[in-house]
Amino acid sequence: MRQKRGQMNVCTALEELKMEGIKEGAISGIIKTYQEFDRPPSDAALKIQMEYGLGQQEAREYVRRYWRKK
Repeated sequence: MRQKRGQMNVCTALEELKMEGIKEGAISGIIKTYQEFDRPPSDAALKIQMEYGLGQQEAREYVRRYWRKK
């Protein structure tokens, strides 16, 4: 039984990593879309704050990470 629990923990961890990757991709897409439509970075930050329940600082960090320099 011990091995099965370990396998379940690994499966759970992998599922969490997968979901985190999906979230990162969606956030990146939102930010890039806002940039393509010439919206200010603050609008993108507000959108991902509302969409994902993030704090202001965390949303700004995502924008800094994914906003492309022109």
